[in-house]
Amino acid sequence: MTRNVMSRLSFSRVGVLMLFTGTILFPSMAHSITEFAAPSILAPPNELDPGDAVSEMLGDARTLDFIERALGASSLTPDYEAELRLMRGSILLDSGACAAAVIELDMVDELTPVDDEVLAKRGLAYLCLDQYEAAGIDLNNAVALDGESFWGRFGRGWLYFRVGRLDAAERDFNVVVRVAPQSVLGYWVRGYVRLTQRKYQNAIVDFDKTLQLSTGFSSVYMLRAYALLGIGQSERAVSDFDTALTFDITEPGSYIGRGFAHLKLGKIDNAQEDFSFAVNLEPRSALAQEGLGLVLNERGEFESALVSFAVAVAGTPRVDSHFGRGVARMETGDIEGAVEDFEEALRINPYYAGTYVNLGIAQSRGGDEELALISYAAALAIDPREKTAFYNRSLIYRRQGLHNKAIEDLTELIRLSSYSSESYVDRCIAYYDMGNNLGALSDCDTALTIDPNVHRAHGMRGLVFSRMNDFEQAITEFNEEISVRPGHPAAYRERGLAYDQIGDIEKALADVDTALKLDTKYALAYIDRGNILRRKGEMIQALADFTTAINLEPMAAHAYQNRGELYRDIGDMNKAEADFMMAVYLSSELH
Repeated sequence: MTRNVMSRLSFSRVGVLMLFTGTILFPSMAHSITEFAAPSILAPPNELDPGDAVSEMLGDARTLDFIERALGASSLTPDYEAELRLMRGSILLDSGACAAAVIELDMVDELTPVDDEVLAKRGLAYLCLDQYEAAGIDLNNAVALDGESFWGRFGRGWLYFRVGRLDAAERDFNVVVRVAPQSVLGYWVRGYVRLTQRKYQNAIVDFDKTLQLSTGFSSVYMLRAYALLGIGQSERAVSDFDTALTFDITEPGSYIGRGFAHLKLGKIDNAQEDFSFAVNLEPRSALAQEGLGLVLNERGEFESALVSFAVAVAGTPRVDSHFGRGVARMETGDIEGAVEDFEEALRINPYYAGTYVNLGIAQSRGGDEELALISYAAALAIDPREKTAFYNRSLIYRRQGLHNKAIEDLTELIRLSSYSSESYVDRCIAYYDMGNNLGALSDCDTALTIDPNVHRAHGMRGLVFSRMNDFEQAITEFNEEISVRPGHPAAYRERGLAYDQIGDIEKALADVDTALKLDTKYALAYIDRGNILRRKGEMIQALADFTTAINLEPMAAHAYQNRGELYRDIGDMNKAEADFMMAVYLSSELH
């Protein structure tokens, strides 16, 4: 038989035992986040349906005392004894005394063997004890007795949820809310199931209904916030997390969720504050440490990030923990470790293009460009609009002399970037590399038409005109580049070379001096200044510049060649010969 179901259900502690056992995966929250999981530390308040928990507990104690005395009466009918024992079994179940509840409900079942509520609640008690097979038998039998059984559908829905059969769980909870349309718990639970299914909009509808029925249900605000994160409404998510924290200021899950929302919004300081607070509350929380690590990555504090990721990875393995640690390892020079982390992230989730992109970057930095090309191809197979993969692959093609392939990738990048000025500059550079002066000028002209202040366009035009021996026009272009980027040393160096070509040595020297003030480790500029000083007869200063360049770039063959020529000029043939030999050796090694 099915008893009347009240809108306010006393199911608190059993609910706490059974809820939050699944993982919720969300789409990317920020450019460095590949997925998102609601933390396992999330837990509802003691009263799943709002009310005075203390009064309920006192009421339970008084009821148990009454039941004990009533069962001691000499004249009990079987039906009345069944009612009393069902009440006691329900209270035991509600209080988390699940083994005792099973014993009590066994006796009820002997008295009324065809009661769906008895079977359902015993099934819930078995579920509380993780005895899934026994729970499934009782719950299926309860539903078989009455397809509209609230407790049967509710309990079986939880069982399906626990074993990962989310669609079946949702179907059972659909019946729950139809049978009890005013049940706060019914909508709350179905919303949670839908959140786990990534049915974010549907989950939000259920959480909205829950709050219509009871505004004091704090965990609903938190879960609705996670659903809002799932559809990219980070500002609204922050508002819900704020509200949840007014109910419970020590709930780590709210700080963690709000931290990810702030990270998505680019509010790095707020995100770090939230994750740090969550870590203080739960130092071993993998998700809190992961979030903190991602924030530290954003700040460029990679060594500190590695400390947080170590805790995160030691917990439940997640894509973002390995992804984030891979970035931190790559940026601290641990290329092998970075590759391991990106590969582990792909083992967990092989369908995220961004992980393949970062794996390709690490492989390229480690000197294996062929593997990097494979990784970029894998990224593009997953997401044909992955712009970083096209750009990075074009860089490898350019280094390999495969200019046509580079142009193909950059042409696609222009389309994907909505014909941005920067993308045209990138292709302009590729045309320059392959010696196509007209193609380079055309693309840089297009870039400047789109944005007159775009970086590099005037500089690239200057390089093209220098190669065409039109040094006056080149100087004009470098002037424009410097006006856009006054702190860019390469523009001064290139203008200095152009001045040198038209015989204005003093202006050439001044520009190279400026380049070196802006970048004291600019090896090419030391070589250029050394050549100018050598022609001016200032051999000691020129020798110092060539030697500095060699110290900065020990593999620079032309630095040895230029220093060797200076040694020859001053008559030191032994040193000249040694430098010439080194220049030849390095040139052969590089080619």
